[in-house]
Amino acid sequence: MGTVTWVGGDGTGDEQTDSSRAGNWSGGVPGSGDEVVIPNTTHECRLVTSYTWGSLEIETSGEIDGNGKTITLDDGGVAAVFSNLGTITGILDIKCNGATGRNIYEAGAGSIRNLEIDRAGQEFTLTFHTTLDGDLTITAGELDTGADWNLTVTGKTTIGEAAAAPSANTAVLDCNASACSFGSLLTANYGLQIQTGGTFTGGTGDHTMGSFCMDNNHADCRATLSSGDTTINSEKSS
Repeated sequence: MGTVTWVGGDGTGDEQTDSSRAGNWSGGVPGSGDEVVIPNTTHECRLVTSYTWGSLEIETSGEIDGNGKTITLDDGGVAAVFSNLGTITGILDIKCNGATGRNIYEAGAGSIRNLEIDRAGQEFTLTFHTTLDGDLTITAGELDTGADWNLTVTGKTTIGEAAAAPSANTAVLDCNASACSFGSLLTANYGLQIQTGGTFTGGTGDHTMGSFCMDNNHADCRATLSSGDTTINSEKSS
């Protein structure tokens, strides 16, 4: 485990942006536990497969092409398990499952598509306004909006896991005073769905959601809506 920095430019043509080429990295292709840094280079980093890294930092003017792949972040030991001050192009999915709760800092251009939190007992905290182009899934652990950073989820937000039937508060979303949007105008699915083991703490900010569902009227499926305004502007139609 250590810091591995994208260099790019190894080989010719598409090889120069290929994330699987050892020569495109300062210390070979990174793996579990590594702190991965994408700086401003001539050649962007284009993911050709999914990876497990410790953490990911996209520096100012750095660029990563997600190419429809998933990066699982299992804790590189830095404060922010994910930090973007550069640019995300293509489709990038992120899964956080490290043994220590860390920050998620999304202040650059482009957006994560799907974000999954899946580590029981750990809290991951937003440290900037965050927009997801796809879904938010909290299977285990907690996502906290921090110092009232806004959270916009274009697709579905799911808290808890019906199939595994976990105990109460296994998966938590705490919205504090943040303005949040969950699947606004979404019809293909619920905007916000609380499953067994899921807890939604709405806080005090204004919220918009396409629709709202709590599964099975189960005692371990909990939600407290925001004391601010909650607007439901659609319905699940399929």
